[in-house]
Amino acid sequence: MNFKKAIATLTLSAFLVQVPALAATITVKKGDNLWILARRYNTTVDAIKKANHLKTDALKPGQKLVLPGKSSSSADSRSTSSTSIYIVKSGDTLWDIAKKFNLSVTEIKRLNNLKSEKLSIGQKLIVRKTTSSRSTSRSRTTVKVSRGGGRDDVANIALSYLGTPYQWGASSGSAFDCSGFTSYVYKQVGITLPHNALAQYNVGVKISKSDLIPGDLVFFKTLGSSIINHVGIYIGSGQFVHASSGKDKVIISSLSEGYYESHYAGAVRVR
Repeated sequence: MNFKKAIATLTLSAFLVQVPALAATITVKKGDNLWILARRYNTTVDAIKKANHLKTDALKPGQKLVLPGKSSSSADSRSTSSTSIYIVKSGDTLWDIAKKFNLSVTEIKRLNNLKSEKLSIGQKLIVRKTTSSRSTSRSRTTVKVSRGGGRDDVANIALSYLGTPYQWGASSGSAFDCSGFTSYVYKQVGITLPHNALAQYNVGVKISKSDLIPGDLVFFKTLGSSIINHVGIYIGSGQFVHASSGKDKVIISSLSEGYYESHYAGAVRVR
């Protein structure tokens, strides 16, 4: 190696540093679930389960989890702003795209000022928008999206609509009431449910609270009603996601909360 070539090699090394993959350990807190942790730490549910050899989505407060590390390369550069664009293909839905880029449907709609979930083939969508003073290239995890999917898909689709406004009688994707929310989510995996909480209770198989798994429907008798009038989707760890009239949006609640524990009316597994 001649002197000039050696200098060039040293110069390149000074500006490009390979950062090895690191695995961090976290402690599960009350209210955590795999989907929330995946979003918080910019990874996927499958990656966390694989790193910790988990067979189910159930978590316990105090449980230690290893977060999968990601290798990255960093290079000094001037401040830059970058935007990632995705071009809509035949068969795409906002849920598919959100899952592929580890975003929520609400985030994609906000980034693109979308008023509805209708997409056109060839439409360009912003799926990432960042500004930094140091350019960083990271390895990206590719998520395979399955259509007409399983029970985890139901829970994950439901969670992607967190924060969506509550509106009585709505089931549009941009607003929901409780049964409109559950029927809309199940429609994404090819299952049609009636837009009524009591009617949904009479679909599928009744199950006990101890047998709940993510994707099951949970029912309540609220506001002094003698019949079932509220429904949500179980997401694991004793929690469910639902369109709440009290909070005016889609939220996560716990089955052990005083109100929901005392008004719990049963659960159904839709096959």
